[in-house]
Amino acid sequence: MFRNVLIPMNLSERERLVVEMAAGLVESGAGFATLLHVIEEIEGLSGEEGDRFYSGLRQRAEKILEETIESLAPLRCELHRVVVVGKRASTIACFAEDEGCDLIVMGSQRLDPERPDKGIWTTSQKVSLLAGCPVLLVR
Repeated sequence: MFRNVLIPMNLSERERLVVEMAAGLVESGAGFATLLHVIEEIEGLSGEEGDRFYSGLRQRAEKILEETIESLAPLRCELHRVVVVGKRASTIACFAEDEGCDLIVMGSQRLDPERPDKGIWTTSQKVSLLAGCPVLLVR
């Protein structure tokens, strides 16, 4: 079992399965999981305009993460939420390192066997290569 699990989320409905699976891997009574949403940083967007833009996205993300946590209360897993702005893959890997996470659990898409070059280098693939801890990809 794991004590500090990171669950990067893109806020889609299908990620509930990822959170449920990750919660089952957290050591009962001794561990917790963090739902992390990374708002993709836009080059050149800064100052007041950037603050207003990111503030709206942050509020929306925090609301969705809080609703997710409330809906999963029966899982009896301590869940935290964090919303940050940055480059997704590197921010996720750095967050996991900085927070001492012992596992990252995240959703991943299957590549199309007919077109394996299409869709390569997804966020989950990048995180799996950048992270210093194990990464469990859920499909």
